[in-house]
Amino acid sequence: MHDKIPRPDAAKSMKLVTNVFGPDLLHKDIEYYEGILSVSGAYFAVGIAAFFIFFFVYSFACACRSKTRRAAKGGCCSTFCGVLFGPRLWFLIAAIVMLGGTSAALSQVTAFRSSVDKAVSALDDFDSILNTANNLVNSSLTPALDSTLAAITAFSASAPVGGWPAPVQSAITSMQAQVTDGSTNTAAVASRLASLTSAIDGTVHSSSSNPLDVHTLGTRVFQGGVTALAIFLGFVLFSVFGLPGTKCGASFFRWFDACGLVLSVLLVCIFAGLFMAIALVGSDVCVDPSTAVLAIANQTNSGTLAMDTLTYYTGCGANPGLPPLGAYSDVTLGESSLVNGLSTYASMLSAVNSTAEAHPAIEWIGGNLTAANVSIAALADTLRCAPLADVYDRVLDAICSTGIVAVIKTWALATAAVILIFAMVSAGARLCWSHPGDPLDPQDEQAAMAAAGVKYAPQIAGPTSVAPATGPPAGGAYAYA
Repeated sequence: MHDKIPRPDAAKSMKLVTNVFGPDLLHKDIEYYEGILSVSGAYFAVGIAAFFIFFFVYSFACACRSKTRRAAKGGCCSTFCGVLFGPRLWFLIAAIVMLGGTSAALSQVTAFRSSVDKAVSALDDFDSILNTANNLVNSSLTPALDSTLAAITAFSASAPVGGWPAPVQSAITSMQAQVTDGSTNTAAVASRLASLTSAIDGTVHSSSSNPLDVHTLGTRVFQGGVTALAIFLGFVLFSVFGLPGTKCGASFFRWFDACGLVLSVLLVCIFAGLFMAIALVGSDVCVDPSTAVLAIANQTNSGTLAMDTLTYYTGCGANPGLPPLGAYSDVTLGESSLVNGLSTYASMLSAVNSTAEAHPAIEWIGGNLTAANVSIAALADTLRCAPLADVYDRVLDAICSTGIVAVIKTWALATAAVILIFAMVSAGARLCWSHPGDPLDPQDEQAAMAAAGVKYAPQIAGPTSVAPATGPPAGGAYAYA
């Protein structure tokens, strides 16, 4: 188990709490999740503060915006510097980078969904192996043991007058005890397997008692992530329509971009905080997966029968010397009892010193006892460590090597998006105050028209009436010759 490196809990005056994963969100492990929220909540706090700050900045910029703009002065160098240091260029650069980052985040969220599907598939394989073993117990091993006990009982009842000789009777008694032990262990195996398969089914697939299973949870994270990223991607694409230096561009920017940018500051921070929380929980799980798996199983009220079996299969792969536990321990004990039963049967057969025709129940005992040994050997091979530990490793590989890595990359991209959205919002505030699509100042407009050799005059009589170019009257409109 890894060291308990504490996290601060803001809900308890920054008291340090454990980072060991616990699945009980509402009761026992609430401090663990408070620690997660305290760390990832920094994004939420920044987002809320930035939202209100930029809301007032944009409101002030729009309220105090200039009705006209001044034309740029100077030659090519001045024009170049105006473009280079103007807000539109930096807004556009940030938007382009944001588009690339959002596309990359979509790819990572899709990779996360794929990892969840692989983990669910591996858990289904785990469940399938256990079901195969359970079917072997019910369809083959248990009937063979029942038939063996019936044959032993029939043989004991067929004793000659005066009873069986002492060695034979001793062998009968021993064999009955050994086969009964095998039946008891077999019944325990069946109970443990049924309990564990029920726990896995309840964890992997939804039910009335557990509506939020692994598959559903992964699907909801994927759907929520893709929806949020798709909406944001659409906003970034549409935001560039507010950059052209036209009247429509200025209006579009102030009505659409300004509102969207301020709201995006909050939403991007929330998105980054949520994926940071998921990354922290996933990292805690993958640091000590066996403990996490057992904690989740315990949360589903799996019981001791399932927990012992799960403890063995989550640990035997990394520790080949781990003694058998749970269902596999019962199998090995039952197999040992039946092997001893075969040895006892051989001794009894020698003691009887008779033919199978004289005592047909002896052949019946031998056939069923042999069949039971074959079945329990097949069961032991099915439940040995290697195949089930291999499936467990596939689950860990899907979740930790692919899924959580994708979540961490998404969180990193979201953090970069927070920085970029601040750049976009800062540039946007300047554009909201003075946009290249705003009308030129009358003096600059007159100078530009004169430089182009265009006559202008106030419009005083109608749309086609032109007066001499004597300068603009106060508040007059312009008509161009």
